[in-house]
Amino acid sequence: MDAPTPAHLTTLLTHLQLQLTHLTTLQSTLLSSYTSTASSLSPTATPTSLPHYHRIAPTLSQIPAYQTKLARLRDQMAAQQKEAEGLRTRALEVQRRRRENRERIVKRRMEEGERDRTVLRARMAVEGQGEVGMEEGGASPAPQAGGERGGPVPVVVKRKKKARRVEM
Repeated sequence: MDAPTPAHLTTLLTHLQLQLTHLTTLQSTLLSSYTSTASSLSPTATPTSLPHYHRIAPTLSQIPAYQTKLARLRDQMAAQQKEAEGLRTRALEVQRRRRENRERIVKRRMEEGERDRTVLRARMAVEGQGEVGMEEGGASPAPQAGGERGGPVPVVVKRKKKARRVEM
């Protein structure tokens, strides 16, 4: 192998020196940009580093208070939303219970009506009017001319009175 020529080495050395000089200038530019940015953003920077700082200084000083207020409002909104969801669930439960109670009442009334009709049929059969007063369906008696009227018989429930005690 041939040894490189001195002219070729000289051009290579010159090219490397130019690259080194270029990199040095880029590095110094980057360093100065970094120091200026770091000094403007540091907490010890002068307040006049921002344009019109005196106009926005009161607002900037209120930022922590605004942040705490915002956090408190978010918590309140979350609590209200949770409470509203609980109320919705409770309202649906109440509606379901009312519907079940209504169905139970309707069913009980139908059963009582059927019992009343059965009792009336039995009473009429005992009195001897069962064959005459009943229609073919047997669902309801025929109207009578007497003082009795058809329909459910009222039941009177008498309750015992509590005795009052007098302390002496």
